[in-house]
Amino acid sequence: MNKELLLSAMTAMALAAGIDTQEIQKSFNAGIKTQEHPLIKFAKGEITPEDLAVSGEISPTRAAHFIDLIQKSDEFLKKVTVIPMDQLTTTYDVWDMLRGSLVRVPEGQEPTEEQKKKIQNAGRKLSAKPVQLFADVTRSSILSNMHHPNFAAFLDSKFANRFAGDITYLGFVGSSDKYENADFKELNKGWIQVAMDESGTNKVEYAEDDTMVDRLEKLVKSADDDLGDDARILIHRNDFLDYCLEVGKSTNTSELLIQAAAQGFAGYRFEITNNMPSGTYMLTPLKNLVFGMVSKIYRARKFNERKRAVEYTFDAHIDYDIAVPKFVSLATLSS
Repeated sequence: MNKELLLSAMTAMALAAGIDTQEIQKSFNAGIKTQEHPLIKFAKGEITPEDLAVSGEISPTRAAHFIDLIQKSDEFLKKVTVIPMDQLTTTYDVWDMLRGSLVRVPEGQEPTEEQKKKIQNAGRKLSAKPVQLFADVTRSSILSNMHHPNFAAFLDSKFANRFAGDITYLGFVGSSDKYENADFKELNKGWIQVAMDESGTNKVEYAEDDTMVDRLEKLVKSADDDLGDDARILIHRNDFLDYCLEVGKSTNTSELLIQAAAQGFAGYRFEITNNMPSGTYMLTPLKNLVFGMVSKIYRARKFNERKRAVEYTFDAHIDYDIAVPKFVSLATLSS
């Protein structure tokens, strides 16, 4: 029950009992004000370190909210497909609608297998791997923000921002899920590595002396015939700059043509991100990039006397995938 409904119910009962409703209002507001965040109470000395310490799985509702907050905290994550997972391994459906799938079936009859063959539901699997986020909140930071109107939401947004930045970066640079060398890139395979390993993607190579136009031409020409106009060319900012300079320096190039080139290539718009490895180019719909996170998130909190900070530990499980491999084209430097 929310605050308004609770106050209404208490007021109605007070009226029925002949009690002054103003006193009910005062008591209610006093009770709400005392419901401070545990960190604020601790910073004030109202509770002990033992009272502050908690550990365990956060509630499903809070976990769903946190995953949603992570996605909203990063501009790129907003554009991909995020799948909350109930288990470490989750299968999700992908409906791959190919061109030429319209048919005519007489009333009362079922479509034949031949007619249905271009409607393919290729189930894909996410297998989440563990990652941890360690964050410290100093006592002075708590006191500085103790008058924040919603301290709990403020903290959640800070943690979500930390998660979101690393999740997006790992999606581009992740090369393994073994974590044998305690290297960030080995926490999980990101979208580029998944595309490299997947047999169904379209992979091309370019020579070192190829121009940017040559590289992008090879990328686009390798695309599947069914690829839609919503696909984007993912490119590092420096590579995009080289492309614009190359077009600008070409002979008889008008300013209008340069502006058009900066918008996209062969009808596909650019998605410029510094997370993309320089020299690697990907063409795909952004919704074709999938990020999965298990809804069961473990959180621990305790105070460290020497550091004078509250230590947070978040234990989560994540994975990356490509929904429809044939809708991904990848261009890399020839080895």
